[in-house]
Amino acid sequence: MLRTIVLLALLLTASFAVCCVSEMKKIKSYKTEMDMPEYRGCMNDVNPAVQRKIDNAVAAHQGLTKKQACAVFAYTGSDYGIVNCYYRTKGLPKSKTVFPKWLEQFTKLLTQGLSKFPVHQGKVYRYAHPVSLKKGDRLKNLSYLSTSVSDHQINEKKTGNHKNLLLTIEVEHENEITAVSKFANEKEILIKPYECFKVVSVGAKVRGKNWTEASLERDECDGTEKTNAL
Repeated sequence: MLRTIVLLALLLTASFAVCCVSEMKKIKSYKTEMDMPEYRGCMNDVNPAVQRKIDNAVAAHQGLTKKQACAVFAYTGSDYGIVNCYYRTKGLPKSKTVFPKWLEQFTKLLTQGLSKFPVHQGKVYRYAHPVSLKKGDRLKNLSYLSTSVSDHQINEKKTGNHKNLLLTIEVEHENEITAVSKFANEKEILIKPYECFKVVSVGAKVRGKNWTEASLERDECDGTEKTNAL
């Protein structure tokens, strides 16, 4: 019998469903990628500090274009919701949603841009809403997953008295985007959509009574993922 398989997809929770409805309205109303506020501001050099960041990144990373750098920057800002809604919707079984060509092109720019940044191998960290996990569960990510190489910002003080889940994920080939991230202090690593992971341990609460920690490692997808939510 196959082990329990869990689909890492906030789309399948009520909160994400509401969020994606909002993002779909934006997608339908936008005519081009330049209607995305973060991307438009980056491309039009609205903020001098962002302009310097992008110019420096393009100069430092071989083959990186301004459009690609701005696509990655935009994802780290408010435009991420549109991108994640796109991937989560397309990743659903039997999805027939047709997206506009400008969004298809933007996601290509984002993918191309990410490939120009350094590859990170090792542990990354992500705060998540608590969910029941056990050793052996398999997770599939339907969108880009934002993580950090540092866990020092994830602590009891910032998350209050709510129940919290810290994911420690072992990655092999994800890209570090600090050079263009809107929040460079987060030392951000983006995990690509449609990757699978296996839970190797759960339960250590070394950060306090309100914390549960789960360790994950890369696993092969086999096409049998169930649509349970993390």
